Amino acid sequence: MKYIKDSILNLCPSIEPIRIGVNHVSKGKDVVKNDKAGRSILRQQYLCSLMDWLGGNRKESSEYFNNELNQKITEWLRDKNQDKETIVRLLVARLMWDWR
Repeated sequence: MKYIKDSILNLCPSIEPIRIGVNHVSKGKDVVKNDKAGRSILRQQYLCSLMDWLGGNRKESSEYFNNELNQKITEWLRDKNQDKETIVRLLVARLMWDWR
């Protein structure tokens, strides 16, 4: 749980207000291709691993799936329980700006 909380706290906001959100994963696949900082790729890999742990994403469904990161996240989160799944789902929603 500490890793999940740290992930939220470690997200650094953009200091250019006009560019906030332009490289967000919710903007489509072109974002990853146009991102010069590499944060979108890492963010996409992180999201793929979280969604894989939740059971909502197959490894083969994303070209950005990272086996090493997936193994680390699986080790950190370990076994599922209702509280842990809820927190991870909220983290994914926060990262995707998807509050449905």
